[in-house]
Amino acid sequence: MAAGEIEAEDSGWDKITSTPGIYVLGKRPDRFYEVVIDEAYNSWLLGHNFQYLNKAEFELVFGHDPTQPTKTEVEIYGWGALYVRFLENAFKGIWSRRGRGLDSCLRSIAPSDLQTALEWAILSRDILVN
Repeated sequence: MAAGEIEAEDSGWDKITSTPGIYVLGKRPDRFYEVVIDEAYNSWLLGHNFQYLNKAEFELVFGHDPTQPTKTEVEIYGWGALYVRFLENAFKGIWSRRGRGLDSCLRSIAPSDLQTALEWAILSRDILVN
């Protein structure tokens, strides 16, 4: 989602950010936002006229897996920088305590070699907050 589409006053961005099952992780270097949608809320979101592409539709339209960096992103930023960006955004989301649904969403999209770091962040939050 492009920042210009979200940040305009008439964009309905406040509706998106306050909706259960939608988690805004942060802004990407390419001016788009990373938004995670809990699949358990799909029918609720569609029933409330939210329009978006699920992972399969996204892959069909744009030709790549939205949970993986594009070839251009890897060439420009390298794998390390992309992993750092994902973890930074994931940690911000985890510590925002917007809902436990975000934890399971992040677990489902995190690259396998980042799963341990993600679990440590969730465990740390759970220990320090409770």
